[in-house]
Amino acid sequence: LQSDGSTSSVTIRDSTSDANVTLYGGSATLVRDQFLGPGLWIDTVQTTQLWDASLTGVTSLAFTTDDGNANTVDVDIRNTTFNDVQTAQLVFGGTQNVQLTSVQTYDPDGMWWANMITSGATVSRYWWLRVNAVDGTGTVLSDANVRLSLSRIDPSTLLPVAVPNPGANDIYYATTFVWPVSAPDGFILYRAFAESRTVSTRTVDNSYIATGTAVLDNTTYTPDSSAQVLVTADTIANLVFSSLTPDLSITEISVSGGNLGSQLQPINTNINVTATIHNAGQINVRNVKVSFFEDNVDKNGDGFMDFMPLDYTASGLWIADVVISVVPTNGNVSVTVVWHPNGALESSR
Repeated sequence: LQSDGSTSSVTIRDSTSDANVTLYGGSATLVRDQFLGPGLWIDTVQTTQLWDASLTGVTSLAFTTDDGNANTVDVDIRNTTFNDVQTAQLVFGGTQNVQLTSVQTYDPDGMWWANMITSGATVSRYWWLRVNAVDGTGTVLSDANVRLSLSRIDPSTLLPVAVPNPGANDIYYATTFVWPVSAPDGFILYRAFAESRTVSTRTVDNSYIATGTAVLDNTTYTPDSSAQVLVTADTIANLVFSSLTPDLSITEISVSGGNLGSQLQPINTNINVTATIHNAGQINVRNVKVSFFEDNVDKNGDGFMDFMPLDYTASGLWIADVVISVVPTNGNVSVTVVWHPNGALESSR
C-alpha cells in the first residue's frame, strides 16, 4: 500500500493481513490489526503508529520511517509484543525518534537497547500508569466528581515538578486535558514517560506522584495521602479516600407466602424473602451483591460470617445471590428472592 504524497495517510483498523505488508507514503496508522506475515515493512515520510498489534506470523520486519527531524516522533508503537526473531530486527537509526508504550521485547539479558539503537536514533519507553481513586475497601469511586493530578520527582533536585498537560492520546477515561483532570469513572489511564536512550546517553524520569480530590454534596474530600510510584512497567497507583468508605447494613428481612407476612410459613411452598439494604456512607455504592442462605451465618453475633460463602454453598444452604446496581448514599434498596424450603411433616396418631 502506498499513500500519495508526503501529507497523505494510510489507516488500517481491526483487520487481518495474511500476506506481506509494505507501507510507503505520508503516514501509517495501524490499530488492533493482526499480521500473519511473513513480512511487515513500513517506510513512511511521517509518523508510523502501530497500536495493539498482533504479529503472530511475522518473521521479517522493518520500521524505517524518518522525517529527518530528531525532535518529532517517527515511530509510535503501543501494546505490542515482539518475539525473539522480531526483536532482533527491531533496529532504529538515522534521526529516528521512536516511542514504545507498554511494548514487550525479547530481552533475556535486560539490555533491550543494545542492538535496537544505532546512529542518531532516540528510543523512549513509556508505560501505562493507572491512577485510581478508591474508598477504604479498594472500590473505585465512581459518581464522586473525582479530579486527579500527576507530578514527577525531578531526578536532579528530588523536588516535585509539574507534568505537562496530557494530549488526547496520552490519557484515557478523563474528560478534560488540564491537570487536575476530571475522572467521572474514578480513574485515569495515563501514558507515563519512563526513560529515553541514544547510543551513548540515557535519561530517566519515572518517579510519579498522584494526588486528587472527590466532591460530594458540595464537600471536598482528599485522600489519606498522595501515591508515589516508580514506573518501570505498567503500574497502578491507588489514592485511598477512607472517609468515603461504604457503610452498608441490612435493616430489615421479611417473608411472605401462604401465611401472608407471618414468620411461620409452610414447607414445600414458594416463599418470598426480602432484604432491605441501607447505605449510611457518604458515597453511592455500585454492584452490591446480596447473598441469601438457609441458615444463620453469624451465630456468634460478631458481625462477620462464621464461614466463607462457598462453605455454605457446598453444604446446600445457599439460596440465591442478587446484585444491586447501585445503593445510593443515605438510601435503601430492597431485593427479593424465592425460597422453596423442602421438608417432611411428621405426625403421630
